[in-house]
Amino acid sequence: QQLIQRQVNQSNYGDAKQTILDNYSDPRGRRQALAGLEREAAFNEFSAGRIEEGLKHVAKVEPQSARAQLIAEVASRLGSGQKRAQALNYLESARSMLGTSLQAEDQSQMSALMNLAGAFSRHDSKRAFEILDPLVDQFNELSLAAKTLNGFGPQYFIDGELSLFNGSPLSEIATPMAQTLGILSFADFERAKLTADRLVLPEVRFAVNLEIVQQAIMPSGVYSPSAPYLNNRNR
Repeated sequence: QQLIQRQVNQSNYGDAKQTILDNYSDPRGRRQALAGLEREAAFNEFSAGRIEEGLKHVAKVEPQSARAQLIAEVASRLGSGQKRAQALNYLESARSMLGTSLQAEDQSQMSALMNLAGAFSRHDSKRAFEILDPLVDQFNELSLAAKTLNGFGPQYFIDGELSLFNGSPLSEIATPMAQTLGILSFADFERAKLTADRLVLPEVRFAVNLEIVQQAIMPSGVYSPSAPYLNNRNR
C-alpha cells in the first residue's frame, strides 16, 4: 500500500495499477483497490487543472455507482475557469459516463445528475433544465411511492409531511434537488419557479423557495452543490 501510494503521488498510475494486479489475489479487494487508484488519480489530475486526463480516470472507475458518486463530487470542477465550449465538452463527457437514461438508476446517479445540472447552469441553462426536468418527474413518482410505503421500512413522512432531516432516501434526494433549483434560478428565475411548482410535495416546494431566496440575496451566482443545506433552521 505504501508503494502504491508513492507511485500515485508521483503520477505513476500505470506502475501503481501493475502493483495492485501483482499483489492483490482477492478479486473483490483488487477491484476496490483499482477503483480507489482511479479515484485518487482523477482528483490529482483535477487538482492540477488537467481536466481531460482526470475524466479518463473517472471513466475507469467501477462499478457505475462508484463512478456516479465521483462525478457528483467533481461536477463543480469540470467547467470552472474554462471557456464555454470547453466547459460544455467536459460536462457532456461526464454526463455520457452515466448512461443514456434520462432518469437516475440509483441515488448516487441522481446526485451526480443534479450536480451536473448545477454545473451546466453556469454555461447553458437550457441544457441544465433538460437534465433536471426528468429528475423532478422521477422525484414526484418516488414521493407518491414513499407515501404508500411509509411505515413499512424508512419513516419518510411524519404527520403527512416529508421529513427533510431524518436521513431517509427520499429526503436525501429532496435536499440537493431544492438546492440545485436554487442554483438554476440564478440562471433562469422564471423557469426555476415553474419547475419548482411541478413538485407534488408542498414542503419541498417551500424548501426550493428558500433556496431561490438564498440565491437571490447572494452577491454572485456561486455554484456550491456540496454546501450544507438548511443546517441552520433559522436560515
